[in-house]
Amino acid sequence: MTPTLRRKLLRLFWTLTAVFWVSIFVATHIPAQRLPDVSVSDKFMHFVAYFVLASLVYISTRLTNPSRNGLGATVIAIAMVYGAIDELLQPLVNRNADLDDWLYDVGGAVCAVFLLAAARRIHDFWNSRASRSRASLENQAAAP
Repeated sequence: MTPTLRRKLLRLFWTLTAVFWVSIFVATHIPAQRLPDVSVSDKFMHFVAYFVLASLVYISTRLTNPSRNGLGATVIAIAMVYGAIDELLQPLVNRNADLDDWLYDVGGAVCAVFLLAAARRIHDFWNSRASRSRASLENQAAAP
């Protein structure tokens, strides 16, 4: 990846992360009486929102520091802490703090981290395998 493309991707993903995070905060702090009726489960929305948030934080951080160890645990911890703070602030706008909502937040973040970590391992495995194959072919071609 070229340095210019890397900078653009970094800017894009951190911007998406910030915009999405602010959107979640705003959406979860709309007073209860102003909430629209939706046909989707509240728990499903929590799961999806934190799945997307954790994915964006994971990808943004991985792009910033590709060799960072413990990224998955850090992203899950961020989601756990932010989700708890978010739930604890909701009574200020006439909404209920709900442990189940927090559990779905954490579940979405955990699923995102596991899927992204697995995708990275698969990518790294195939990349290293392809590199070994290329090196082997080059060695065979160079041999007398």
